[in-house]
Formats: sequence, structure tokens, C-alpha cells
Amino acid sequence: MLAVRSPYQDGSYGWCPVVAVTGAWCPACGGLRAVHDLTQGDVVSAWGMNAPVVALLPFVALGWAMWLVAALRRRPVPAWAPTWVAWALLAGALVFTVLRNVPALAPFLAPGGAPPPFLG
Repeated sequence: MLAVRSPYQDGSYGWCPVVAVTGAWCPACGGLRAVHDLTQGDVVSAWGMNAPVVALLPFVALGWAMWLVAALRRRPVPAWAPTWVAWALLAGALVFTVLRNVPALAPFLAPGGAPPPFLG
């Protein structure tokens, strides 16, 4: 669906509740636009929208493929990673959220280099 319908059009996928309530970019803001850009073959723009989403997508795809193969073979799904990986991802998401909302870092970390919404 993201390959056909652009999230760059206002209201095309609704609104972000995190931005609406807090006025700050969440770690997933720009993720739809990043995936849309990837479906168009534009890795640089995708990276500018949300670098962690672009970096983690191959791992998500691999995990999904491993789950699918195990399910089709009717075997138990193997544990994908130790617990500390989940905690590290959560900590990374929190740090990324804080840093992308620092106005001086917005050109590098905010979706498309936009200033945080609470400054607008």
C-alpha cells in the first residue's frame, strides 16, 4: 500500500497521536515515509525520514521470514534474541526520541529535517 499511496500528502494516513498529544516527534515519526521512499528505491530520502527504521527493516524482515518458515513447517518458533536486545532497542528508541526533538539536531534526526512540532 505504501508503494501506491504516498504518505507525503497531508491526511493520507491520518494523524500521529503522539505528535497531537505531546507535540514531539516519536521514534516512529517518518517511518511510513521512509518505507514509501524505500519502495520507490530512494534510500537516501528514506534514511533522512527515519534512519533507525531503515537500519532495522532488514532485521525485521529476517525475523518475519524465520517465523514464517517455522510456522509453515509446524515447528516451534525459535527465540529471536536474548531479553537484553529488547531492552537495548527500547533504550535506543528513547534516546533517539529525545535527540530528534532537540532543535539543534533536528536537521539531522527529525523527519525530513523539520523542526519539532512543539516549536511550530
